[in-house]
Amino acid sequence: MKKLLLTLLLVSGLQAATKKKDPTSLEQLWSSSAPWMREYLIDVCADLPGQKVAKQQIMKHQELLGKSLSPYYGEKVAQEFTRLLNEQGRLTINLINAAYKADEKALKESQIAWKTNACVLSTFLSKTNPYITFQILRNMLYDYLALLVDMFTDRVNKKWEEDSQDYDKTLMAWNENFEKTWPRFKDEYGERFYRSARR
Repeated sequence: MKKLLLTLLLVSGLQAATKKKDPTSLEQLWSSSAPWMREYLIDVCADLPGQKVAKQQIMKHQELLGKSLSPYYGEKVAQEFTRLLNEQGRLTINLINAAYKADEKALKESQIAWKTNACVLSTFLSKTNPYITFQILRNMLYDYLALLVDMFTDRVNKKWEEDSQDYDKTLMAWNENFEKTWPRFKDEYGERFYRSARR
């Protein structure tokens, strides 16, 4: 977990939202994306009507995150990144549904598809930016997938203590990873990028 753009992909690491912040900044997009994923999981498990809205919000945030690369890499790169993130969002929703139904076959198939997306995403970003290493980013995404599956299955199986710990890990990782890796990339990306991610 040593590359800056993992902070753009990882929904495993998000800092809690604070008031009076730009809702389209990278930090705010992440910090509002994780709770919607969590909300969808809870709504599905409890068969609540809010699951449709939560699902829409998950996909909306994938779209906004994809477009957030446009100022740094151009529209073409942002469009492809958006497409891959949209696919990741749909696969994450499939994971939740498979976990809820205790459908082991569907859960396994969804994990395989998610890993395939992670490989394509890692290849794309490593070609886009020479500072990004394919293997490191791919392995980080694989670790993230394992965390997601743990969170989904623990919630479905009503393992409340484990479930809360899974979610805490998701919330804490983003800020820690960003601050650790930023010194290595600050000369390339500059203060504008840092302010966009942190405000």
